[in-house]
Amino acid sequence: QAPKTFHTSTLYLSGCMIELAEEIARLSGIPDAKVFFTTSGTEANDAALMLATAARRSNQILAMRNSYHGRSFTTIAITAQRSWSPTSVSGMSVNYVHGGYRLRSPFRHLDDEDYTAACVDDLTQVFDMMTSGDVAAMIAEPIQGVGGFATPPDGFFGAMKKELENRGVLFISDEVQTGWGRTGEHFWGYQAHGIVPDVLTFAKGVANGLSLGGLVASADLMDSLPGNSLSTFGGNPLSSVGALATIRYMLDHDIQGHALRMGERLVG
Repeated sequence: QAPKTFHTSTLYLSGCMIELAEEIARLSGIPDAKVFFTTSGTEANDAALMLATAARRSNQILAMRNSYHGRSFTTIAITAQRSWSPTSVSGMSVNYVHGGYRLRSPFRHLDDEDYTAACVDDLTQVFDMMTSGDVAAMIAEPIQGVGGFATPPDGFFGAMKKELENRGVLFISDEVQTGWGRTGEHFWGYQAHGIVPDVLTFAKGVANGLSLGGLVASADLMDSLPGNSLSTFGGNPLSSVGALATIRYMLDHDIQGHALRMGERLVG
């Protein structure tokens, strides 16, 4: 690909970018999906927050305790780890809720069902006591990576999303570390919870080391964003071709199944 076309921005579509977007939309599980490309997971989460806050006309965001979502000014604001948060200054109003991190949770003694119920109750209390009600979105990693590989019970985010839907709040699944079959059991981390997110973000493994990230959402949600959106390097031809080759290799060689087998061996 490099000798043909090395670089174009998203202003000028390339065939490989379109092909990649169609493949990711198909794999995402989001109905009538559209894809926007960036160069990293940080940018992808940044764009997802912009989409959600614009669509909901609110700067209020919910994030999980012990979370990590990137190193931009916006994503640091929703990162609930002091060692990764050099500033608390933000244009967003952020509240944190209990999630999959059980080690120091006040609910750590509970079984999976009661633990999930306690976290949902915490979510409703945050809604009712710490927000004005018009929250734009909740963003969560299905498994917290930087946060210590904290894994919530299966169905956890399904229970959380019911409460979000009751209030019209969007759910953003940060799949930067859990996507593309890395969990072994599922292609996307969100699939362990019996839901489909409103927005999905991805990066890292999709292009096997080449710089690529992005987000997926329904066409209605994507098209609600006013103004033009572009990325100078997002979805460039070299990264797009690399990502297509990576995805095809993952699917053809059952890399997800390999991850499952290696995980079982490590746990055993």
